[in-house]
Amino acid sequence: MRNMDLLKPHADLPIEDEGYKLDTTLDQGGAAFTVYNREIPLVHCVLAVDPDDAPYWEFIERLYLSVTDKAPVDWVMPLKPVSVPWLAVVILGLHHDPDAAEWLGDFERCMTWLLIEDVYRDTN
Repeated sequence: MRNMDLLKPHADLPIEDEGYKLDTTLDQGGAAFTVYNREIPLVHCVLAVDPDDAPYWEFIERLYLSVTDKAPVDWVMPLKPVSVPWLAVVILGLHHDPDAAEWLGDFERCMTWLLIEDVYRDTN
């Protein structure tokens, strides 16, 4: 019960306002998860745990550039972290649900630690 089924590929989030969902993809070197409010993706997160993390960074960089090409903002693409594990987050549809910003950052970090502790503990 500790992980509330959050490690399944598709899970409903236990939040009062129903409709929040989580999609998670796992592989050997890391994971990706997206938080939705109904059908609207709010954030997409990538966790890298393998030192060969270039493909994960390339994916997040392409997604970031795609999002900022559609809606230009003055954000600077951060540099890839020098060591793993790392988490990168791309904000997608948060403007449709700005109240979710109150809890999403905490959730992203908790989900990351759940993945590190329950899935990737023996990886490094």
